[in-house]
Amino acid sequence: MSSRANAAAGSRGGAGLTVALALGGLVALALVFAFWQTPKPLHRTATGHQGLVAWLEDQGAEAELFRGGWRLRPETAGLRILPLFDSHLLSRDAGEEDQRAMEEYDIAAWVVRRKIASLDTLLILPKWQRVVRQRGIAHESLLGPMEDAARPLRQLEIKQRLIRPGRGYQTFAATIPDAPMGLEAGLYAPQLFARSSNPACTSWIGGPAGDLLLVCEAEERRTAYLSDPDLLNNHGLNHADNARIALALGAALAGDGQIVVDYTNVFLPPRDDSDRPERSWSELLRFFDWPLSLLWIGAGLLLLLSLWRSGIRFGSALRPFEDEIRPTKAVSVGARARLLRLAGADAELLRAYARTRASVALSQLYGGAGRRGGADPIAALASQAAHLKPEAAEGLRRAAAEVGRATSALGGAEILRRLHTFETAIEQILHDLRRPSNPR
Repeated sequence: MSSRANAAAGSRGGAGLTVALALGGLVALALVFAFWQTPKPLHRTATGHQGLVAWLEDQGAEAELFRGGWRLRPETAGLRILPLFDSHLLSRDAGEEDQRAMEEYDIAAWVVRRKIASLDTLLILPKWQRVVRQRGIAHESLLGPMEDAARPLRQLEIKQRLIRPGRGYQTFAATIPDAPMGLEAGLYAPQLFARSSNPACTSWIGGPAGDLLLVCEAEERRTAYLSDPDLLNNHGLNHADNARIALALGAALAGDGQIVVDYTNVFLPPRDDSDRPERSWSELLRFFDWPLSLLWIGAGLLLLLSLWRSGIRFGSALRPFEDEIRPTKAVSVGARARLLRLAGADAELLRAYARTRASVALSQLYGGAGRRGGADPIAALASQAAHLKPEAAEGLRRAAAEVGRATSALGGAEILRRLHTFETAIEQILHDLRRPSNPR
């Protein structure tokens, strides 16, 4: 019977463990599903540029993914890589839902112009629909319409024409200054600039069908235009020599400066510290000039008045334990009280208590201001109280006189009565002198 019970208990325990493991597995699957369903940030998707930043940093270049929060410094930032994911560079109307296939984040054309004018920029044109980011795949059927891809050129007043010469894999020779010879860019379904006769622009990457990268020189800034984003994004960086070309482009366009991949859709003016005035100690002296000096003079006079009035009210500063019972004195008082109790000298014990009690009350009220040297604490307390409460001071004197006339022959009951009378007089003085004055 016992073996059957043990077997049943074991089977129930095994069933419970199985249920717990099953529930744990379901929770783990739910967490994994929720994690994979969470949309990734744009820079980490197939069309993003997190891989470009990581590759440049790994090769020793100074690169950073800029998503706002501070202003760029023109003396340190050498190149702004500005990828465009929108085919319409105008602010979206309020309440309009974004149903366009090539819209990732809203950025205006004037913002792009200001960014280009403030720093040497590599502008990357859009190519793919945003479903590439959502699904993580790139296919010919997911290419954005040519009309949408070319619209940013018209809105930015860039006189270049986009073409798509074929849907297969093609390579293009790179002639980047100071770069190794023989580098080739490899792209699927490439998007190119049609051949242009603009003398201000030079083709650094291209082929017979068109140009992939144009570098245009202006009076103050140099701007590069990349027609196909697959050269530098996470999807196409590992094709052919694209990664080595990205490194060579960074060195040729940024020089010794920092490469910033700009993912912001607003314009922040670059930070310029050249015109910032230097701070000096002389500026601190302005707080003491006229008329602020009147405030400091008034504060100084108020401080002197407070010190002078407190000196008259409470007297000079006292050393610790000068106005109260010292630790060594407390021990001696306790020892003396024990001896008096053993000797039966109750009256003498009462008088010692009265002096100690008056000393403590005087210290609580005035910080010992009325007590100097060997002065009687009871008389000093009565003298201090006589100025405001004459009747309370007189009651204390009468109670102290009874304590002074006490003898051991009176008995314990009479001594306790006189102690109670003295304690009542002390408490009356403490109560009256601590009460705030009535307004008149």
